[in-house]
Amino acid sequence: MSPSTTRHAALLLAASALFSAEASAQSYLPAGPQTGVPEATVASGGWSVCHQSTYDNAASGQSMASILAGCAGENIMLACRPVGATDYTVLAQAPRTDVFFPTGNGNVPHVANGTGWYYSDSYSFGFAPEGEPLARNSCDTAGSAADRRMCVHSSAGNISGGWRCGTTTNLNGAANWERLILQTAPKVMLTVPGSNAPVTVAEELVIPPVRTFTNNDLLDIETTVEYAFSPGEVRYARLHCPGVRFDAGTTVALSGDPSNLVGAINGFGTDAIYFSITAGATPVLAGDVLSVDGDRILATKAPVDCTYGLYDVPSQAQAGGAAGRVASTSGAYLRFAPGYMLRVSSTGNPIADVESPDPSYSEFVDRAPTYDTLLGQIGGFSYGMASQVLGGLQPITIDGAPVQLADLMGAATALVFTGDFSAASEVYLSNSLGCGSNLLSADSFDDTQAVFTVGNNAALNRYLCFEAGGEPIRASEFTVALAPVSADASTYAVTDRGPLDLGVITRNGTELQAPLAQVPDNYLSRMVLTNTGSQDRAYEIAVMGETGNVISTAHLSGFVPAGGTTVVDLADVLTGFTAAPRATLNVTISGPNNQIQGLYQIVNPDSGTISNHVMERPYNPEPVFIPAP
Repeated sequence: MSPSTTRHAALLLAASALFSAEASAQSYLPAGPQTGVPEATVASGGWSVCHQSTYDNAASGQSMASILAGCAGENIMLACRPVGATDYTVLAQAPRTDVFFPTGNGNVPHVANGTGWYYSDSYSFGFAPEGEPLARNSCDTAGSAADRRMCVHSSAGNISGGWRCGTTTNLNGAANWERLILQTAPKVMLTVPGSNAPVTVAEELVIPPVRTFTNNDLLDIETTVEYAFSPGEVRYARLHCPGVRFDAGTTVALSGDPSNLVGAINGFGTDAIYFSITAGATPVLAGDVLSVDGDRILATKAPVDCTYGLYDVPSQAQAGGAAGRVASTSGAYLRFAPGYMLRVSSTGNPIADVESPDPSYSEFVDRAPTYDTLLGQIGGFSYGMASQVLGGLQPITIDGAPVQLADLMGAATALVFTGDFSAASEVYLSNSLGCGSNLLSADSFDDTQAVFTVGNNAALNRYLCFEAGGEPIRASEFTVALAPVSADASTYAVTDRGPLDLGVITRNGTELQAPLAQVPDNYLSRMVLTNTGSQDRAYEIAVMGETGNVISTAHLSGFVPAGGTTVVDLADVLTGFTAAPRATLNVTISGPNNQIQGLYQIVNPDSGTISNHVMERPYNPEPVFIPAP
């Protein structure tokens, strides 16, 4: 046997090994629903999570379209389990087009890979064993083979709460059960022109120092050969990815006839590798696929693009460039993206009620979403991995796996809410729009902020709840921010998120305005406040001046007696000006609109002329609970 034949035989064996290794990367491909499967088996079998949420309506409002867009792998797996469990209670997988095949609201499943699948973005989706009947209403309630069924509600194009994970049903309010969608690892495919989806890497990674990334298939690069050549002919390929270096363990596999061989790889430790491709017993086809495996080395944190070229002679492939190049593809390879996110999903506006039992404003108006005078829901938010909050693929880290909150966040990581909590008896996070459950109480709160230590625990689709404590509730704006502490500062640099506007507490008393109140010399300038109600009502005056006019003030608060009038001499309120003696006055009175009147009056004592102006009531429609865009 000649040296050339020996080398080709060895390469053929190597190519066979490569194809076997690639097949084993997607090694967990079960047929039909499976129960009690270890998470490690699934992860090592080539699957990654693309959506994860609890059954208690925690992802309510997230569109199925966004979830499907983030779960774009060739194969899709649906799975469920108790939160924190290391085994999946039940799972099933099939090609993506089968799992999400639209079946409407009926009981006829789409059968694929030993499983009956059903999908509607406005009814429910899930699976049952092939041949088992469905009883969707709207989730599948059938009892046969119950341990191998899974169902999730959907409504109006969004994912909803509930309903079953195997034999455990009625999970609509279960925060301790979760449903997951997983996908097979997508490949980076170079194209003509370059228009592919790159691999995302956690931007929190500290680089430099130089990092070697383990390739668990997510870092593979594929390209079609893009040029056909006849048996016995040889061409030379070059793959160039500036910004990344190819580890010495890098391998290249070629699809198609096994007699077509890849030669020795040159360029290990650099950003370009080159090698020969020999057509064996059959031609190499333009559609044959080159797959480049192996670990990757990064010395800087910058976007990486790759270009493949096929050349006539080896020196041209080594040099790169256009000379002698007969085919080319390109595309994005690596991009850096956040591994964690904080997002406000809805803004709240509880209203402190002037008609509360003494004192005023000690309770909230009884209305949606809490329908409880002691509870105010200030806003909804999510904190967690980027894939949990926004959907899509989670950025990877050094070990080649998706980065987790446990990798990034230390135990002291906290959510910090700013606002006036001084009148609260309790501040807590709930998974209920109406604040019906307390999942986590604030570590501390006062008149400026509330702090929740969350560490590496996600807080998905949570609501900030304010429980009144009997004191007057102050109007206040509220924000949420993440104050992260790195779990490993030498590896991950984490930065604040926010503050983001979360919601407001307003009061429903009377607001009166004098747009132009003047205090000229030798005139009497006053404000007359009348209260026709049966309770004394407090008032507060806010003063606004023109730019550059510094206004000194005093006596900005007082009371309007029940069934009486208070005359406020504005010379006692507006005590000094650095420019013209005028200002805008906003007066807030702790009384209902229909009981309070206001008059701005200016009198010339010498002539006896009086000018009266009814104080304006700024338009202030009833606030409503409005989802954030």
